[in-house]
Amino acid sequence: MEFTVLGDTVNLASRLESLNKEHKTKLLLSEATLEMTGGAIDTLYLGTVSVRGKSVPMKLYTAASLMQDTSAVGNEAAVGNIS
Repeated sequence: MEFTVLGDTVNLASRLESLNKEHKTKLLLSEATLEMTGGAIDTLYLGTVSVRGKSVPMKLYTAASLMQDTSAVGNEAAVGNIS
C-alpha cells in the first residue's frame, strides 16, 4: 500500500526541511507553527526567507534548546516567543 501527500502545507514543510542545512539547524518553524505552540517553547528568530510558491517572505524560528552554536545566526536573532 502506498500513500501520497499533496498540498501547500506539505510543500512548505519540504522547503523548510531543506533549509535546515543552510541554517545549521535541526528544526525550523514557520511563524504559523510557532503561534500554534502557544509559547510552550523558547525559540530563536533566524530571520526571513523567500520560499518558492509564497508571495511574502516567511519568518523562520528554531527551538533555542536545539541551537548549539548561535554564532551562525544573524545579528537580528532574538530568543523569545511571538505574542
